[in-house]
Amino acid sequence: MHSTVRDITERKKMEDALRESEETFRAITESSLSAVMLANTDSHVTFWNPSAVRMFGYSAEEALRLNLYQLIAPGRISQDAFSRQIQYGQRERTESGIGNGRHSQKRRPVPD
Repeated sequence: MHSTVRDITERKKMEDALRESEETFRAITESSLSAVMLANTDSHVTFWNPSAVRMFGYSAEEALRLNLYQLIAPGRISQDAFSRQIQYGQRERTESGIGNGRHSQKRRPVPD
C-alpha cells in the first residue's frame, strides 16, 4: 500500500489572500463615485461598476456584451485610433476631446 501526503497550507493561504483581494476590489469599485471599467486585450468589457452605469447609461449586463469602443467612443474617433490609445496609451487630439476627460457624456438615461 502506498499513500501520499501533501501539505496544502500555502495553497490555502494563497486562495484566502485572493478571495480577500477580490472582496476588497469589489467593495472599492462598487462604492466608488468614479466609473470603473475593465476590458480584456480585445477591448471587450469584463467589469462595469454602478458609477459607469450612471455615467454612460448602459447596464452592466449590456456593457458586458459590448466593447469599450462601442460604449464610450463611437463616432468620436476611429476604432483603430481608440484601440491604439487603449493598448499603447497613445492619445490623439480630436475635436471631441477624447482622452482629456471631456468625453463622458451620458449615452442614455438609466431608470432608477
